[in-house]
Amino acid sequence: MLQLPRRIRWSIAVVTLSPREPKSLTDEALAPKEGDELTMGTSVQWFARNNKAPSTFPQTPWVVQFDEKNCIKKTKGDWDWETGAMQDQIKELERIRDYGLRVIFGNWTVLKNHQFPGIDGNKKGLQKNSDGSIDVYVGPKAPAGKESNWIQSAPGKGWNTLLRLYGPLEPWFDKAWKPGYFELIE
Repeated sequence: MLQLPRRIRWSIAVVTLSPREPKSLTDEALAPKEGDELTMGTSVQWFARNNKAPSTFPQTPWVVQFDEKNCIKKTKGDWDWETGAMQDQIKELERIRDYGLRVIFGNWTVLKNHQFPGIDGNKKGLQKNSDGSIDVYVGPKAPAGKESNWIQSAPGKGWNTLLRLYGPLEPWFDKAWKPGYFELIE
């Protein structure tokens, strides 16, 4: 509550301006010539923490759909996650908030329920064989002592292999070298 002295005459005026005021009112160099209804979006801040134990996440058909190509591989959303810039931030706040949650949960559904496994040849701790080759292990659990060369797969689910070579040498081009086949290790 605002308390003002009783003996002083006063008046309070509330001026409601559009979200972006015209340049004539503010004299700001980047202000629009005419005021408009554009605003900054509502920031959607979120984060995830590592529970150090596997946890499930439900399938969420109601979310904004993401896939491995357009998913943002982050475990934290900050000021760079905004929604509702073209909507009225007061009148449509609930819808803006709901859409932001649908985006977060859609992205997280892909991160939690889809794997992005892989091994990079520059990975620290990667174990190389004496001839320079690398054995890669794929499965739900890493073989003892081979964790650095392991790609986790989901139990009971299929998977595909992609081999990407950067700057391959002559043996690749003249077909003297080709990747080996996967072998089952018990």
